[in-house]
Amino acid sequence: MNKTVHSTFKGLNTQVKASLFYFLVNLENSDFDHVVLEDEQWEDFTLVYQSGKRIICESKNWKKPINWSRKPKKFLPVR
Repeated sequence: MNKTVHSTFKGLNTQVKASLFYFLVNLENSDFDHVVLEDEQWEDFTLVYQSGKRIICESKNWKKPINWSRKPKKFLPVR
């Protein structure tokens, strides 16, 4: 398997793990409806709620681990 194909599979694996994580997090949320993989505008996945709210998600697989000493300034709430 060449590097391009290997990177593609690695990226898809990361995308599936992230979408499964958010699916499980939202499973008990009564407003949560479904997850759309590779939506119209090539978003990695979109969380769709019955209220019409949509959260567009992108996932990335980095060669180096994330340095958690620099914490993000803002987290989006997960309900």
